[in-house]
Amino acid sequence: MVTTQDLRYSFRLIREHPWFSAAIIVTIALGIGVNTTIFTLVNAVLFKPLPFPGGERIRMIGASQTAQGRNFFPVSYADIADVRAGASRGFERIEAVSETRFSVTEKANPPEQFRGAWVTAGLFDLIQTRPALGRGFTSSDEAPNAQQTALIGYGVWKDRYGSDPAVIGRVVRLNDRPAEIIGVMPDGFKFPQGQDVWAVTIPTAERLRRGQRDFMIVAMQRPEIGREGAQAELDVVATRLAGQFPDSHKDHQLKSQTFHETMNGGPIRLVFLLMLGAVGFVLLIACANVANMLLSRAVGRTREIGIRSALGATRGRIVRQLLVESLVLSVTGGLAGLALSQFGISAFDKAVANVGKPYWIQFTMNWTVVAYFAAICVLSGLIFGLAPALRASRVDLNET
Repeated sequence: MVTTQDLRYSFRLIREHPWFSAAIIVTIALGIGVNTTIFTLVNAVLFKPLPFPGGERIRMIGASQTAQGRNFFPVSYADIADVRAGASRGFERIEAVSETRFSVTEKANPPEQFRGAWVTAGLFDLIQTRPALGRGFTSSDEAPNAQQTALIGYGVWKDRYGSDPAVIGRVVRLNDRPAEIIGVMPDGFKFPQGQDVWAVTIPTAERLRRGQRDFMIVAMQRPEIGREGAQAELDVVATRLAGQFPDSHKDHQLKSQTFHETMNGGPIRLVFLLMLGAVGFVLLIACANVANMLLSRAVGRTREIGIRSALGATRGRIVRQLLVESLVLSVTGGLAGLALSQFGISAFDKAVANVGKPYWIQFTMNWTVVAYFAAICVLSGLIFGLAPALRASRVDLNET
C-alpha cells in the first residue's frame, strides 16, 4: 500500500535531482503527449458515438454479396419496408438516406448546386434533431402524390437567403422539380456526410423497383438486443427477399455496421490504427530510454539501498518505494504531455477544418481518452520503473 511517506520521499528526490528528473519528465511527456493526441484523433474518427441521443446505437444497414466480393452497398427503397417489418425486434427505428446532389433554382437567385440527400420522413426524428426554423418532415410528406418538401441547411439559409425567415413556404425548383422549403436545420448540422439540402422521398413506380439500389438504411438498435441478435433478424429478411425476388436479390445478404465502420472503414480505419501502433512504439522507446537512465542512477544508489536493507527494509518495501518514484515521474510527465496533447489536438482540428472534415467528427477528449491517458501513465511508470526497482532490490549489503 502506497503511503504518504513514499510520495513525500519521491518528490524530495525530484527536487534533489532537478536536471535528471527533468530529462525523464520531458521524455515521458513527449511519449505520452503524442500517444494521447493520436488516440484522441482515432477515438473521434473510429469510436466516439455520434453527437445525438443514443448515438452509440445508430447502425447502418446495407447489402452484401460475399461470393462476388461486394461487401457493403445500398438497398432499394422497397427493401426498407421489408426490413421494418422483419427486424423490429432488433431495431426500434428504421429509416433511410440516399446521398445525391441537388440543383436549386428560383427566379430571385441564380442556380446553385448543393450536396444533398433523399431521406425517409422519420430520419431526423430517429436522431432527435429538429429544425431551427419551420417544421420537420412528417409521414404525410412521404405519401404518394404528396407535394415535394425540402429542408435546407443553416449555411444555405444564411448565404443564399440572407437569413430571411420568409423562406419558409417558398417554392423552389429542386433538380428542375418544384419543392417547398418547410424548414431550416440547426447551425452546423450536415447529416450524414456534409449535406446542405434534404428532400423527403415520395414513392413512385420507379422508386419502388427492386433493382434500383440507392438507399442506405439508418437504424436505432434496441439497447437490450446485441449485435448478433439484430443481425440474425436481418439474415431472415435477406433470405426471404432472395426467395421472393431472385432476379434482383440472389445471394444478397443484409449487413449491419456502426456508423463509423460505414463512413470511416477500409483504408481510413487502417491508417488511423497504424498511426496508433506507431506512436505506441514511440512510447515504448521512451520507456526504454528512461529505464536505462534509472538503471544508471540505481547503481549510484547502491549504498542507500544497502543501508535501508540493513535497517530492516524488506525487498518488497524497497521495490514499492522505487516503483512509486517511477510512477510519480510518469504521472508528472503525463500531465505535461496532456498539455502538449491539447495543443496538438487543437492545431490538428484547425488544420483540417476546411478540408472536408465530417461535421460529426469532434476532436475533443472524452472519458475514453481520459481512461486511456491514465492507463498509459500508470503502465509507463511500471514499465520503465520495474527493471531498476528489481535491480536495486537485489543489492547485497556487502556491496556497500
